[in-house]
Amino acid sequence: MADAVTAKASFLGGEGDALICSPVNAAELQKKGFKTAAAPTTLFSLAGDSSHTDSQFAKLEVRQALSYAIDSKAIVDAIDTAF
Repeated sequence: MADAVTAKASFLGGEGDALICSPVNAAELQKKGFKTAAAPTTLFSLAGDSSHTDSQFAKLEVRQALSYAIDSKAIVDAIDTAF
């Protein structure tokens, strides 16, 4: 469910077996006797807009420079050790 309030109400009404929620809602659910688990990390991605000619990411050289600047192996290794 896209709406967090509706999802929580639905879960509390017995319409689901699991709920992904904010830490605040997780603390509230713990007080009500529910078991909670925290995700170990949050992953973000950067996606440049290469489909518009006025975007810097439309230039191949910019996309290549960004790719070279990011240590992808270090990111993958850090994620592997986190899980």
